[in-house]
Amino acid sequence: MESINLWAIRRMQKLGLSVADVSAASGASGGICSVWNPNFFKKNTGIIRKSWIMSQGHLVQGNGEIRFVNVYAPNDPNERKMVFDEISEALDGSNIPTIIGGDFNCVLKTEERCGGPSSNSHMKTLSEFQQRNGLIDLPMQGGSYTWFKGNQNIASKLDRFFISPEILQQMPSLEQNVLLRGISDHCPVVLKQITLRRSNRTFKWFNNWAFDDEYKRLIKETCATVENGDIGHCFKKVKVVTKAWAIKKKKENSDSITDLEKKISDLESSAISNQANNNAWEEIKILRIKLWQMYIKAERDWLQKSRLRWFKEGDRNTAFFHVSASLRQKRNSISSLETEGGKIVEPKLILSAFEDHFKKQFNSSRTLPLLDLGIQLPKLSSEAVIYLEKPFEENEVWDIIKHSDGNRAPGPDGFNWNFFKHFLPQVKPYVMNFMSNLFEGRPIDKSFNESFIALIPKTDNPVKMEEFRPISLVSSVYKIAAKLLANRLGNVIGEIIGEKQFAFVKGRQILDCALIANELIHDMQHRKKRAVILKADFNKAYDSIDWLFLDKVMDNMGFGTKWRKWINWCISSPTVSILVNGTPSNKFKIKRGLRQGCPLSPLLFNLVGEALSGYIRKAEDLNLLAGVKIGRSEIKVSHIQFADDLIMFMDAEEKFVLNAKRILRIFEVMSGLKLNAKKTRLFGLNVETEAVKNWASNNNWCWGTLPTVYLGLPLGHKRNNKDIWKPIIDKMEKKLAGWKVLSCVVLDSFNRLCSPSGGEVDIWVEGFRKLERIKTQ
Repeated sequence: MESINLWAIRRMQKLGLSVADVSAASGASGGICSVWNPNFFKKNTGIIRKSWIMSQGHLVQGNGEIRFVNVYAPNDPNERKMVFDEISEALDGSNIPTIIGGDFNCVLKTEERCGGPSSNSHMKTLSEFQQRNGLIDLPMQGGSYTWFKGNQNIASKLDRFFISPEILQQMPSLEQNVLLRGISDHCPVVLKQITLRRSNRTFKWFNNWAFDDEYKRLIKETCATVENGDIGHCFKKVKVVTKAWAIKKKKENSDSITDLEKKISDLESSAISNQANNNAWEEIKILRIKLWQMYIKAERDWLQKSRLRWFKEGDRNTAFFHVSASLRQKRNSISSLETEGGKIVEPKLILSAFEDHFKKQFNSSRTLPLLDLGIQLPKLSSEAVIYLEKPFEENEVWDIIKHSDGNRAPGPDGFNWNFFKHFLPQVKPYVMNFMSNLFEGRPIDKSFNESFIALIPKTDNPVKMEEFRPISLVSSVYKIAAKLLANRLGNVIGEIIGEKQFAFVKGRQILDCALIANELIHDMQHRKKRAVILKADFNKAYDSIDWLFLDKVMDNMGFGTKWRKWINWCISSPTVSILVNGTPSNKFKIKRGLRQGCPLSPLLFNLVGEALSGYIRKAEDLNLLAGVKIGRSEIKVSHIQFADDLIMFMDAEEKFVLNAKRILRIFEVMSGLKLNAKKTRLFGLNVETEAVKNWASNNNWCWGTLPTVYLGLPLGHKRNNKDIWKPIIDKMEKKLAGWKVLSCVVLDSFNRLCSPSGGEVDIWVEGFRKLERIKTQ
């Protein structure tokens, strides 16, 4: 960029832009130009270097400073690191809101590159730059890659924007979009503020309301006037008075925190200058108490919105909660969707597309009527059957509410667990009346089993429907009933779940499953034993379960009639709405599936999993399958399972591979669980590669190689290999990025993140021997 041509100048003038800072090119390479609209941004100072430009000033319609950094990083890794270090030194750890954008000539993670070689050291350089400066990498809309190499299948995400947490606090609706590249090898990337149009906003109860004395009196009076013990009627009245009270309170407290801070400051200055009397200082004291109350309210609100479970109330870090809530909203917001008919950006059309998709998913059936399972499953003891069907007691209900997380997202009724904690004496009679109706099998209003389906991204930049995971947000009273039933089932499920299943059974954990799988592989490799491993992946497992099949399984296991009726009501009576950007779709009924988010679903899925284990055991008895023998005592293992994650171990013969497919296909026709052929992989141990490839191809599966990942943990790695730790390091780096806004609570909160309740870090540390270099990292 030795010169800027006349066409470019006219084009920028049309857009209201002025040429400002230029870093000249060296021949035909390099060169950067930063331009802006002077009616939008006024520059005060800046820095111009060969590979980057910093422009610092203020927005014309804003307060405080802001800075923009334009980057064109060199191709050479060493020079690129020097550029990142220069920028970091210029930023100097200050809290000035900062936007950094441009061509960084490297990616943050492996998924941002398609084809061609990938260097961990290059990714580490950019990751360290991001962490050092506490920058946030916003989700990118419109595409996954920004650079393409000619006609080859090579693409990377080289261009992006990073923003500081201060920018996100001031402009929470920022989004970066990939535009069409035309004839260039780079796509333009635009950072812009978006406005998500939301309608039909649902009621949501806020925790801080329970600390207002006036509101507490209002709820007590309202609950006392409800007739017939109907909790549905109670909730309706509570919602009406709460909405009216919230509007009144908003008008009474029209001053914002900023307005009140300024008012106090002005009064203090005036009082000191004019030697004011005690009355003036008394007014300041009252205003400061009010300001403190507003601080506490804001903290509670943002903590609730952020959904952070590893912070505790009182951590006085509203700024961090604000950023966390903004990032969470940004990750979950959907501004566009790619469908078979093309790209959709209109919110109503996006909502309609998701509604049609899930209507089809939850209402299509691919199972056949079943007269008998044809196997005998483990039976519940008579004591367990009596325990499951005993009357519901108040202490059970209170225990559930007391030990629940009050900040969990509410369902369609808008009430979270904290509402019940604060107002249990008022609502307890109505809750117990509902539980009594359920116990006796009396008719229950269908509104109690309504749920929202929230769409959680599976990837960093989801653009297709398959890239979202549906999680059900169930109504509060239903959740109490489902949690009570789940607690009872959890206490007895160990009687009927075999030793090959490890999920949601007391005394068993995910680590056991991963370690057994690794020991099996290590033993077979050590003894040079020929075997194949089938790593099965089920397509939309929870959403596919056939209700009649589940009932047949419970009947076979000896569950009582009353229990089966309760479960039938729980799984077959709900109506659902798809929640997109806070707006619910039309309600519709579902005809199959277990809702992810319902407390009962994981345990009920275990029962289905036990039926699958039963068919595998029967196939072994008939010599249709042959598990592998390990150890000196030659213990035979054919499969292990954690929820819907199944691994099968077989002798290396084609007939056993074919029989495994037949068993899984028969099970699909009965239960609805269908293999995802594209993600199901066949691995060989001490078997000819071509043979394994042919067996996988003949069954429409993929051929896999070890090492791989199972349950998010390494499988088949060499022991003490540092690569084992890469996934956990990547995840921790992602969590740490942007934590610059944390105050003195960082250490306490980080310790809680890595505590047993955090889970994943502890599993890795316990399950795999730490290397010194990993400890340092």
